[in-house]
Amino acid sequence: MNILQSIFSVKNERRDIFKIKVFTILGVKMKFKNIDKEKLQKFLDKKALLIKSQKAAINDLKATCKDLKIICKDLEKRTVTNYKVINAISSPSKCPPARGELRQCQLAELEIMKVVKKLCDENNLSYWLDGGTLLGAVRHKGFVPWDGDVDICILRDDYLKLIPLLQDYYKNSDEIYVRELLKCKRNWMNYQIRIRNKGEKSFYGVDIFPIDNYYKGNITEEEQAEAHKRIKEATHVMQDYMKQHEDIAMDIDKARECIKNTQDEIILEGNPMSNDKPALFTGIDFAWVSPTYFIVNWDKVFPLKTIEFEGVMFNCPNDLHYYMTNYYRNYMLFPSKITSWEDRIDDYIKSITMREE
Repeated sequence: MNILQSIFSVKNERRDIFKIKVFTILGVKMKFKNIDKEKLQKFLDKKALLIKSQKAAINDLKATCKDLKIICKDLEKRTVTNYKVINAISSPSKCPPARGELRQCQLAELEIMKVVKKLCDENNLSYWLDGGTLLGAVRHKGFVPWDGDVDICILRDDYLKLIPLLQDYYKNSDEIYVRELLKCKRNWMNYQIRIRNKGEKSFYGVDIFPIDNYYKGNITEEEQAEAHKRIKEATHVMQDYMKQHEDIAMDIDKARECIKNTQDEIILEGNPMSNDKPALFTGIDFAWVSPTYFIVNWDKVFPLKTIEFEGVMFNCPNDLHYYMTNYYRNYMLFPSKITSWEDRIDDYIKSITMREE
């Protein structure tokens, strides 16, 4: 036995869950693990309790999120109710005009609008006020008090004629610049005319959008809805293509050709023009994110009428009510959401609450 013990010296070392048996055989230590079932069970019980508490925490979090959704829906309902109350006792047309820096920006834009009007009138180019600018003309006879830019539409052929006229007019200006290409957020490429001030408030300015002819006129609401889908698709196809081909995107002539080909293939579907008074739709030259994707029949725009804007008469669409309802629905009321324009609302509030100097 003494001989065996001298050959096999056995020692037991307890480590956590495992019993470590160390055998020394002829002077060489060899370790073998033997599971301590009692400690293992305690370890597993502890882990199970931890997992259970984590699941409980996750369920609590889900319940909290559900409660938050209910709260958000309630707040949204209250917001809508508040706007209904506001619209019942007041009207956007009663809002005082902006003052201070915001108003100065608006008046600077008005001077640019006068130049655009002059060049179009002298060269028989068909333009009209659009978007928030047209809304301001209808509702305020001028700028929407918190608006900070100008929107103008023009037929494609006239648009191409207007570009060199504007570039020539402002070529020696130290304050105003004209560009037709802009790479903006998410690498979207915009190709509409942008007339901007070179100063700090350069995001204020005049945007001029090209309007294209659809291949037929007098389209029904169903045809409008179908064309709307194709305009949306063509816009995304064009933007995705430009992101992948920067050499084309940054070359205005190649970009124009790409835009035309995309429109011909997806929107017009290769159909020849068959009407001298076609429906009109927004070109896909810019990353248009509006849910409406403008397309209207010719007689809703032409013959153009005039409307007062800041004391000056500008062109506007023929059927104003249809045009504005299609764009804004209840356009004479306060909007229920102004989520993308908080900075302009802030500018407006600051301008009307500041002290008179």
